[in-house]
Amino acid sequence: MLQHNTRYLLVEENGQYLGAISRQQALSPFTLIKSVKLTTSPGALKEIWGQVPAMVFQLLSKGINAEVVNQFITTLSDAMAQKVIEGVITGLGTPPARFVFMALGSEGRREQTLKTDQDNAIIYEDMAGGQR
Repeated sequence: MLQHNTRYLLVEENGQYLGAISRQQALSPFTLIKSVKLTTSPGALKEIWGQVPAMVFQLLSKGINAEVVNQFITTLSDAMAQKVIEGVITGLGTPPARFVFMALGSEGRREQTLKTDQDNAIIYEDMAGGQR
C-alpha cells in the first residue's frame, strides 16, 4: 500500500474478491516506520506522528508489553529524526563539518513515551583556523 501509494487493498481468494482492507485497518508499527522512510514531505511526518497515540492504544489494548511500546515509539522517533536530518542536508547541502546527532535521555535509553522532552546533542568536528 505504501509502495504504490494506494489507500485500499483488495482481498482475493481463488479468484473471488472477498473485500478490501484500508490503509487505516492495516496500521501497524512496521507500516508507520516504513512510511517515515518513504515520505518526502515534512507535513507527512506530522501526519504520521499524529497516528502514534492510536497505535499505542491499540498495542497496549492487545496486551503488548509497555517496554515494547516504548521501543516502538523510540524507533519511530529515531526514523523521523534521521529523515529530518537527511532532508536538511539535501536542502542546504553538505554540512561544513562532520557531525554526529545523539539522542540522549529517555530516547537514548529507548524508553521514550508520547509526552517527552527531547534531550539531544550535536557533536561536530573541530575545524582549524578560519573554518570555525
